[in-house]
Amino acid sequence: MTLEQFEIREVRESDIHYMWANMRASDRAEMSVSGLTPDNYLDRMSRTFQEVVLHEGVPMVLYGANPSVAALIFALIGTDQLDRFPKTFTRSSRSYVRNRLREHFPMTGLVFPDVENTKTIRWLDRIGFEQVRPVKAPNGAFMLMEYKGVRSDVF
Repeated sequence: MTLEQFEIREVRESDIHYMWANMRASDRAEMSVSGLTPDNYLDRMSRTFQEVVLHEGVPMVLYGANPSVAALIFALIGTDQLDRFPKTFTRSSRSYVRNRLREHFPMTGLVFPDVENTKTIRWLDRIGFEQVRPVKAPNGAFMLMEYKGVRSDVF
């Protein structure tokens, strides 16, 4: 599979609803750690995510990046379909992160996955994020991770 076999476009409301119904169990667990109700989380999703990756017209992952005072906060949710295309997912993720950081230079990139979500933390390590420290959340903890880049990054 090559990246060209996938469609990347702006998120539509129908993508949000599809993802809500089909997100990975690990992403749903992150919602409960945050302390948000399902309605609050769905509302936040509609304001956070900007791009969707589709395979055969079906959403596979939503990407979002929101500037704060000094950092660009990244977010993603996906379906179990991601496990079928790990290289494509990694390439599209690296590309998304690099492009957003170029747009918001000199901001740093941060992400906060659930500390229990080891699969997502390993994936974030592969795309260039490094673990900094756990951060308490209402119902658990998130791992603060900062983007350090990968060898192929050239700004």
